[in-house]
Amino acid sequence: MGYGDKKLEGGHAGSHSELENLPFYVAPATGKEKNTFRMELVPVGCWRLDDVRFDFDSSFVVPQAKTEFAEFDALVKSHPGAPVSLFGHADPVGDDNYNKILSGRRARAIYGVLVRDPKIWEKLYSDANGTSDKWGLRQVQLMLDGIGFPPGNTSGSATADSTKAIRDFQGANELTVDGSAGPLTREKLFAAYFVFLGGPALTPADFLAKGADPDGKGDLQGCSEFNPLMMFSAAENQALQSNKPERNKQNAVNRRVLALLFRPGTVVPPAKWPCPKWNEGIAGCQKRFFVDAPTRRQFQAKRRLVEVDKDTFACRFYERLLHTSPCEGPNPTPVILEDVDPVILSDRPQFEPVVLEDEPEQPDTPAASTDEDEDVPNPQPEEDDSEPTDPGPLKEEAGGPPAGTASGSAGGDSGSSAGGGKHGRRSPTRRTRPIRPRERRLPMQRRTLR
Repeated sequence: MGYGDKKLEGGHAGSHSELENLPFYVAPATGKEKNTFRMELVPVGCWRLDDVRFDFDSSFVVPQAKTEFAEFDALVKSHPGAPVSLFGHADPVGDDNYNKILSGRRARAIYGVLVRDPKIWEKLYSDANGTSDKWGLRQVQLMLDGIGFPPGNTSGSATADSTKAIRDFQGANELTVDGSAGPLTREKLFAAYFVFLGGPALTPADFLAKGADPDGKGDLQGCSEFNPLMMFSAAENQALQSNKPERNKQNAVNRRVLALLFRPGTVVPPAKWPCPKWNEGIAGCQKRFFVDAPTRRQFQAKRRLVEVDKDTFACRFYERLLHTSPCEGPNPTPVILEDVDPVILSDRPQFEPVVLEDEPEQPDTPAASTDEDEDVPNPQPEEDDSEPTDPGPLKEEAGGPPAGTASGSAGGDSGSSAGGGKHGRRSPTRRTRPIRPRERRLPMQRRTLR
């Protein structure tokens, strides 16, 4: 099952390569610990709406985006039950904090269309959040023109034709006919425009965090200018300072909103999501930067593209989600492990017994958390309280104990408490295990495989 991969006039839509489901290998517990399966965040599809479908320096979605929304609807239907999260992006020009808000407003505008909520657009219309993204008569005219009430012009100039278009819309929707696009008129106009744009009709529960945060944390975010698809060379950037229209034109590739669809059933609580809210500052983003982010964000000797140089994204969390996405560059073949087998020594000849000295007992201490582990949140950890299945007797090699285990049936990592003390550790005796010459020795302790 899959949508395929389509380049669109104003964006891109595609399914991610399907990864093979690999088996879990677990060991029996020896105390209070449990085997926990951590299901990673796995994107299964993507949709991108490019800058050409927004007004410049604005979050307003123009009528031509109808084509891309139709493809998004097809993509969502090809991945039933896949939750969505939106990522807004700006170009690497200007202030980081300003672009963080602007990119977040664009993601919020798309979210409003998808959940069909006029109140979200009314907030965008009435509050620019400190940016120059001010909606007004021009946006009203664009919406009227899209839904079939020609305003005569879409320049934002008040003319007799645009006033007539507003009056005609008001009359058709049982509103007070006064030719002024007030809050009640805008509410009906936004709702009609959402239907015109189309796309999947979603609810907050269809998003990654299920609408649990009032500001959409986990469901939508603005990534500022931190993850461009293209970076000018230093010489190009210097030359384009005197030609800003051309600079903005070439930078259009970086201004976009991307939607990711995740594996069905995935849920991330807002508190565990690493990205800050769309209306917050950049500090939360900077915590997820690569160590070499300052270098990545510099204009260097040559123009860099993400699909070629693979070093234009500053955010490591975003890159890990998108490194195989067809919507942010080519889709390289993912690493697929085939014929994965647990370590089995019984069918390998010429083993030599190796004496393992007694190992001192270590205090039970929790594993240290690393910053790398925090990059990918744990969507829904599940615990299995069922009894482990007995794998049956292992084949023995001549001249050595059972392969892959410590000799004897009691103690060791088997979970038996015979002679093993309070926590079932093996008794303090010398043990042997087989190992192949010139081969890496395997640890005796239980290993957690992911």
